[in-house]
Amino acid sequence: MKRITFLLLIAFTTQLFGQNIPCNFSWENAPTTNGNKNFITSIKNQPYQGPCLAFAFNAAIETKYAIENSINNPTLQLSEAYIDYKVWGINNFESVLENGFKIPTKNVLNSNFNTFPPQCNDEFNCHFVNDVRNCINDTNGQKNYSFNMIEVNNSFVIDPNNPVTCQSVVSNSMTVNDVNQISNINSNDDLKLKILNEGPVILKVNGLVNAKKFRNYSTPNTPFSYHAFTIIGWTNDSEWIVKDSWPSMSGITQTKANVDIIGLINSNNVELYQVSGVSYNGGATSLNPVVLSVTDCSPVPVLSNIEVDIDYAFIGGYLYHKFWVISNEGIDNWIWGIDYPNGSLKRSQVNNSNYSSVLLSPTNSGMVTVFVNGYKNGIKVTKERRIYLSNGQLSGRGNGR
Repeated sequence: MKRITFLLLIAFTTQLFGQNIPCNFSWENAPTTNGNKNFITSIKNQPYQGPCLAFAFNAAIETKYAIENSINNPTLQLSEAYIDYKVWGINNFESVLENGFKIPTKNVLNSNFNTFPPQCNDEFNCHFVNDVRNCINDTNGQKNYSFNMIEVNNSFVIDPNNPVTCQSVVSNSMTVNDVNQISNINSNDDLKLKILNEGPVILKVNGLVNAKKFRNYSTPNTPFSYHAFTIIGWTNDSEWIVKDSWPSMSGITQTKANVDIIGLINSNNVELYQVSGVSYNGGATSLNPVVLSVTDCSPVPVLSNIEVDIDYAFIGGYLYHKFWVISNEGIDNWIWGIDYPNGSLKRSQVNNSNYSSVLLSPTNSGMVTVFVNGYKNGIKVTKERRIYLSNGQLSGRGNGR
């Protein structure tokens, strides 16, 4: 029988021992007591290599706020450029955010407002960083900024003589009380519980990680280096679901199956973070937290190939062929069968939870299909084998194929 857990997410959640872990889960389609809901904000593309960690943190912050306030299909959009310029050169999101830094929302009506500068192809060769940071670090309070554009040869470019203007003090914004580096992950289930109980996990890759550990990139030999994205769930095929901002490959995607994320953590190749105490304009951090309704995962059995011993034994004057199969999970009920329309069949079956065998003695020779069905918690798994079997009433040997 399936068990269902109702899980209340609060700002500071303690791990629930014995809690159900579903076979698959995603905050993009999370099962709640009010039906499945989406708590993931829209996909964003980072403009160049460098600000991926800002995109990963903002993705987690936006979704955490939606979770804590039961906001379905959230439209919140924070400025990655604003926080990226703040941490530029120090790369310490924890100290910046925990000191009350305000991340402003984007101005959808002005593409040059609190955004990355046009005409810049990377983070280190833009000539406007100091001007922008002067606005962000203004002694009278964090200020918004905008780029001043002029028309040159029928194209708009940043005014080289007056590139940036500081605007009003930041008003509509998000703050974060805590940035928690996760260190007590010893199994995949530990990580899944973190995602269930406390929301998305920010994953930061340190150095080069080869063998396409996290993404199915088109070039097999391309190493994965110094990147960050947000883990929002997992599939029943042992793949992690991530929200990624990498140019041309951004979106909700999946890692390769069976990624040894625990080994990567222990090797110091990756760091994991979560945020808590997310507030909009200084308001309460958790007004209406979502209540999840998750079903305990019942592992799907996997059967081995059907093995066979031809002419296994003579019993009562009949020649029997032995077939057997093994399951990785305990099976409640085994049923063997044979596609054999031209004659009757004698059989003898032996079962236990992880193994089943059958002795078959056909009354005619010919090609047949032998199959076995295993039943576990209402799930049926099947294996079959096509083979030539000799008449069990005749002496001599048969031929297995």
